[in-house]
Amino acid sequence: MVPPPTPKASKQGTLEIYNFSRHEVTVVDELSQRSTTVSRDNNGVISPGKRIFTSPRLTLSSAEDWSIPIKLRRPLRGPPSSWAKINVEPSELVVYYAKVSNHTKRLIIFSNRDLSCFMRDLPDSTHLSEVVIPGTHDSVSFYGWPFAQCQNPRNRLLRQLESGVRFVDVRLSVVNNALISYHGPIKQHTLFTDIVDTLYNFLRSERGKDECIVMSIKQEDFAKTPWQLFSDLVRQVVYHRGDEDGTSKAGQQVTSVPKSLAKRSAQSTGKDQPPPTPNPESSARKSKDMWWLQNRVPTLGEARGKIIMFSRFGVDGTGWDDGLEGLGIHPTNWPNSRKEGFEWVCKDTTFKMHDWYDIKTFFKTPEKFVLSSDVLKMPLPSLPEASLVEPNALPIPFPSPKQYTLPFSYTSASSIPLALPSTIACGFGIWKWGFDGVNARLGEWLLKYTANHQIQRSGISETPDEAGEKKPLTTVKDQGTTDTQIRGWVLMDYLDEPAGVGRLLVELNFFS
Repeated sequence: MVPPPTPKASKQGTLEIYNFSRHEVTVVDELSQRSTTVSRDNNGVISPGKRIFTSPRLTLSSAEDWSIPIKLRRPLRGPPSSWAKINVEPSELVVYYAKVSNHTKRLIIFSNRDLSCFMRDLPDSTHLSEVVIPGTHDSVSFYGWPFAQCQNPRNRLLRQLESGVRFVDVRLSVVNNALISYHGPIKQHTLFTDIVDTLYNFLRSERGKDECIVMSIKQEDFAKTPWQLFSDLVRQVVYHRGDEDGTSKAGQQVTSVPKSLAKRSAQSTGKDQPPPTPNPESSARKSKDMWWLQNRVPTLGEARGKIIMFSRFGVDGTGWDDGLEGLGIHPTNWPNSRKEGFEWVCKDTTFKMHDWYDIKTFFKTPEKFVLSSDVLKMPLPSLPEASLVEPNALPIPFPSPKQYTLPFSYTSASSIPLALPSTIACGFGIWKWGFDGVNARLGEWLLKYTANHQIQRSGISETPDEAGEKKPLTTVKDQGTTDTQIRGWVLMDYLDEPAGVGRLLVELNFFS
């Protein structure tokens, strides 16, 4: 019998392993057969030494009788990112592989959390300023590549919601008395009514009934359409969409829509697919009851099952119940592309904003990333040692002062012709050559933060090298320091390109 081929050796050094999953995982290096067992409170290291050749193939196993073989290599396509999300089967775990240096790599393990309903595991008392909310900039801008497209057409609206997006950014113009999505002057072929229907179906479903979605609505055609008409059309949908007594009022928006537009709109939102399984208690709610329309940031318990209006229209709130106080969260200050950022106050919450998009050239991508991520850093309240939560317990939010601070960051940017949306978000290149976009840089930053957080939280437990010596785990400066936490609402172009960035944002909500 011919013996099985020996795995091709490649030079490897220290592999640090961080486990955030609910499983105790044993990691075995196939060639050297060195292993370590890691849990949520126990980091691990396999240290064969810098001069030892070891296989890039590992096996992850657990007492639950499953075993996952993985191969540590980054994809050849795309820019030369220092990390990658590894596809593993079966799907009990989500695994990331990151390079710290030529001789130090990291394996970061999470449970395969259901992102379509992650908010159900957060307490009702959590103020939404304390929740890391992934979002998409120009959420339904699927057309007009390379100048106006901001999301991959495969990542339709329903799929975004199922992958954890909880902030939807919608830009609308009025065409034949219908509200249709636009990105600047470029038509995006999605009806506002279809967007709302998709969000209603999701929030009325079994998976979405405990979630909430922030929806920013902005008027794109303010130069030619009176703000009062735009506001009235939005109000008709919000107050009456799908209600038996309001069908005629809301229906006037779609009377002149061509069939081709209706088809494209359904494809963009996912409305052409079977809707999620409805929840009987939620499906009977009227349209207006599906919205949070108070001008303040709610707690999660107040907002579950609702769309939180974030109104970038309306001027003085004419026609809305309670005027401006009935238009949802209403920004009072939004300067155009201010590099240094800005702030505005909504009742007890101060919004710290980053929306610098006119960056002129892709060479400014590193600076764009630094500014868009720095705004997410928040001081960490000091807690006594005894208040640390038990492993696998539900997350407990840090106590907040009466005045909240809510970081809000657009990681997107666009300046034609040298800073196209896809270039800034995704970068360009192949294998070892190219340029990382903001998304890859954000993923690298979040992985460094998670590893350092685990070091500071749990200490060090590792396998000695051949000399019997233990090496301290690597802590990257300025990442996950003991006095910093990452919080805020993060809006991205080309969500999850590269794969796994949105999941990392969600997982920040479950650090203890």
